[in-house]
Amino acid sequence: MVAPKQRKIKKRMRKSPGGRTGFKPKEEKAAKRLCALCGGGLHGMSPKASKKTQKRPERVFGGVVCPQCVMILMKERTRMQAGFLKEQDVPLTHLYYIRALERK
Repeated sequence: MVAPKQRKIKKRMRKSPGGRTGFKPKEEKAAKRLCALCGGGLHGMSPKASKKTQKRPERVFGGVVCPQCVMILMKERTRMQAGFLKEQDVPLTHLYYIRALERK
């Protein structure tokens, strides 16, 4: 009997060099990397760039947040430090990253 996990995987028929035919599991494509805040695509990140050996952006939150959202976070952090903006006025999703910026 086939394992329940294996039942859902799509299969394709392949012929071996010896002439035997059989089914091989179809490889799934990796999902495109998305920004944690806005959900837009991340540039400079290949779908398989999850490995630490592969190159990814070296800026703050590189590979997690898109550059446009990083600019917004930097502006909000600066305004909070200057006293023009309070923590209550900042969206909760941004607050986590702003606190991480302050720790760095």
